[in-house]
Amino acid sequence: MVVYSSIHSGWVVLYKHELDMEDERINKEDVNISFDFDGTLNTKRGLEVFKKLKEEGYNLRVTTTRRELDKNQDLWKLCDELGISNVVFTNLNHKWDYLYNSDIHIDNDPKELKLISQYAFATPLLITDEDFYDKLNKTLDGF
Repeated sequence: MVVYSSIHSGWVVLYKHELDMEDERINKEDVNISFDFDGTLNTKRGLEVFKKLKEEGYNLRVTTTRRELDKNQDLWKLCDELGISNVVFTNLNHKWDYLYNSDIHIDNDPKELKLISQYAFATPLLITDEDFYDKLNKTLDGF
């Protein structure tokens, strides 16, 4: 196993780059996957991906730039239907600073994903990519 250290927001973070799969396996419920809401989770593709990952046992949440004090009735309705209890509102701030506990973030905004790739440890995935499913599967295989 190779361990690298990196500094992010003043914290030293150790994370595993390679795993000896005979010695240690990561449980799917330990893999944290974040979904944007608008244009991602509330789309046909987003719902399909979410339901499949939930069925497989991954730990799923929503991270949205929406403001928490707004009504957000559509968000709460869908989250209730999908059994999502973990929702993070960034209150119009960029998402990268709110993904400290996410391994993967799925979004439809290339600008947000670029910032995430620069400043967060989460792997950013663009849901509208032609090869999204291949990228998602390759990323999940890395765990």
